[in-house]
Amino acid sequence: MNHAQKQVDIKSPKAEEIIRDLGSDLNAGIEALLDAAKYEHKDIFVLKHIIKTASFAKKFSDPSLLDPNQYVDLVKHSIVLTAMRNSRIMPRAITYVQFQNFKAKNVVRILLKYRDYKLAIKLAEQLSKRNILSSIYEDWCS
Repeated sequence: MNHAQKQVDIKSPKAEEIIRDLGSDLNAGIEALLDAAKYEHKDIFVLKHIIKTASFAKKFSDPSLLDPNQYVDLVKHSIVLTAMRNSRIMPRAITYVQFQNFKAKNVVRILLKYRDYKLAIKLAEQLSKRNILSSIYEDWCS
């Protein structure tokens, strides 16, 4: 899978061949990539690379063996976590796993404490937490 990742980066047609050769190990490889992405927080380029490779490999796997919602959820969370990392008000870098353990509602509380309303709204919208939006607007108006 590592060699296939490198081939994906240089947009080589060999990447498809390598991924097809993985056969039954392909789904395990995709799962491993998604798990690795959940723990990455230092280097956004590494995270993008991992997610991009998993997406590419997904094209060659059996759709019934892989839950597409897991990938979509990871991408949505990665967008939010990247925004948190690059916040002008109070940047903070956490992993997907740390975010899951801490819960979105608690992260929003911290964002509101530091008055990072834009990021709090982005988090609520990106992660489909519409029920939190009213409390964000309420705090913003007070």
